[in-house]
This record gives sequence, structure tokens and C-alpha cells, in this order.
Amino acid sequence: MSEGRPDAAVIISLLRERELLDNGLPRPEDAPPARWPRKAVHRGWVLLPRLGALMGRDAASLGAAAAASPLLRVATAEPPRFLGLFRRRPVPAATWEDMSKVSARVMADPLGVAPAVLVHPAAISTFLPQFIAARGATLPLRPEAPPEAQRIVVPGRSRESLLQRVDPGLVDLYAREDLALTRKRRAPEAPLRFPEGYPARDLPSAVRLLVSARAASVAERLRSGALAEWFREEAGEAELAAVIDAAAHAAQDRGEGDEAARARLLQYIRRTAVGVELERQLVEPLAEGVRSRDPARVAQSARALLLLDPDLAASELSQALFETDPGCRAPVVEALGATASPRAVDSLERLAHAGTRAEDREGALASLRRLAREGAAAPVAMAALERLKKA
Repeated sequence: MSEGRPDAAVIISLLRERELLDNGLPRPEDAPPARWPRKAVHRGWVLLPRLGALMGRDAASLGAAAAASPLLRVATAEPPRFLGLFRRRPVPAATWEDMSKVSARVMADPLGVAPAVLVHPAAISTFLPQFIAARGATLPLRPEAPPEAQRIVVPGRSRESLLQRVDPGLVDLYAREDLALTRKRRAPEAPLRFPEGYPARDLPSAVRLLVSARAASVAERLRSGALAEWFREEAGEAELAAVIDAAAHAAQDRGEGDEAARARLLQYIRRTAVGVELERQLVEPLAEGVRSRDPARVAQSARALLLLDPDLAASELSQALFETDPGCRAPVVEALGATASPRAVDSLERLAHAGTRAEDREGALASLRRLAREGAAAPVAMAALERLKKA
């Protein structure tokens, strides 16, 4: 797990896993070996000499890496008592930095600290709007939003058909509202909370939380109606709430599992005008994430793009495939094979034909075979596999 990862990222992974274990949540996919938290973490502190022994590194270099990270601070902490009775000498250790100090560093230099801060999923929900705003300010003449005529809306059921399914009276209500002045969006009165991640205190962070939280948590709130109630009562988004209700009914009618229910929810949200605008705030950081040098972040960003939309994921992942660090390319190749989109075929064929690493070529071929099994990409992928056989 630690091979090829920055020292600060390893320390952050240990702190994250310890919090998950303390709350009875499952270990993340990028978790370190199971014995590491038990041996190196004590009372919320990562004991650097112990971690150094596990990693084959010296404690001083680990301390320097932790001190350089905006998310961490270094001090001394007491290890577990010998035989449960005798105190040991305090040793260098690292733990989470106070969030007010992290916020101050983000405000002072958002673009400079962004790569170090975004290695922690909870920090993404908190600071992503500031990073997007800061990056947007560096791009001259970049519009805040595309013209209405250029916005891409995924084809699907009309808003009227979705509302009709929930409550026919809502169709007339929103028809009248469309003729009135545009309603100003208000801040939620209470944040949206999940067991994973920071509470969402505005609409964009609420939608980001639907992508980053565990599928089981999202599906539970969706089926109980609590999610639609939050959007309706706290955020004042009655239209979004009605669409979320429609997604809940559709998922229940089809007996869909947690992942499928969450995917349907995001698909329905994307069909609304609000969803199109919010999607712009999600795609850009995820597209940057798949170009990261951190394998865990690359894999997480690729999975999140798949959740938003397979065709969208195929386009973004294809563009990033040859820009991603070779050591982090495997999750991008695997995600392209899961899109079932013809847009994924060309980049996979090029990698399978001209890739310099055997694992890249084999992974591209495996993804092409998966695309060739069924769906819209099947005939295109089969043709690509035939060309590769003749090459």
C-alpha cells in the first residue's frame, strides 16, 4: 500500500482508517496492512518511529513530510504503556491539524496547497469550492457558466413525467413558477450529514457528498425519504426533492441494490437545470484527480466519474489515459472497460497496440474484451480486437 505513495499520504491513510474502525465502518480499499493501525496508531496519533520501522523509513523523514502537509501537525505523544502499567518515553508523532489552521493556509494559497489537501476525501467536501474558484480566476475570459443553448442535458424522461409520477399537482405548480421571477437559492438551514465526510452546508457540497459517501448510506436516505425531505425543507429545492422522490420510486419498483439506486439518483438529478450546473463543479476536480500521482485518488476519481455518467466518464478517462502517471494507470484502464461506451474504445486500442509496458497492454485488452461482451460498445470493441489480432 505504501509503495510509491508520499509519506504524508500514508500517515493520512492510517488516521482515516483508525477513525473508520473506531466508528465500526469497513476498511477503505486503499487501506494499509491490517497490522499497521494497531502497531503505529495510539489515541489519535501516528507514532512515527513505529511507522518508520514498518515502512523501512526513518522517523525524521516521516516527521518532515508530516510537517510539510497542511493537514497534519507534528508533536510528541506517549506510546502504549509497557505491559499496560509502565509509561514509556514520548516519541515524535503526527495527527490532524486544527481545521482553522488548514483553512487559513487554504485562504492564503489555495492553488499551492490544493494537491496536499485533496488527498483526504473529507477535505474535498470542505475546500473544493475555494480551489475551483481560485483556479477559475487564473483562466482569463473563462465564463462562469456556458450559455443556455450550449448546455448538455442527458436525454431521458421529461421533468413533467417525473413530477407526474410523484404528485400530478406539482406539474401545474412548477409551470406557474417558471413564469414567475427566478427564485433565489437560499442556504440550507441545517447541513446534510452522512457517517462519512464533513456535513454539507450548501447545495453543491450536498451533491458532492452523494458521490463520495458510501452507497449504502445514500440508498438508505433515498428509500426512507429523508434525502428528499432535506432538499425540500432545508435547501428549499422542491423541484429537486420531487425528482429525488421519483428516483426512490423507480429504484424501489426495480428492486435495485445500493449502488444501482445511488447511480439512478445521480442520473435523475443530472436531468434538472440545477443538476447540470452542479455537475460542472464536480467534473473538473475529478478529471484532475485521474491525472494525480496518488493511486488511491486516481481510483476514487475514476469511480466517481462512472457514478455520474458512463459516457461522460469514457470521455474524461480517455483524455486522461496517457496523461496519468504510468504507475497509476491501472484503475483508469479498468474504469474505461466498465463504461460500456464506444467512446472508450479508441484510447484502449491505442494503448493495447502501442503501450510500452506489458501490464498496460494486457489491461487494455482485458477492458476491450469486457466492452465487447454487450452494450453499445460491443461491435466497436470487437472490431478493435480484430484489428489488434492482425497487427
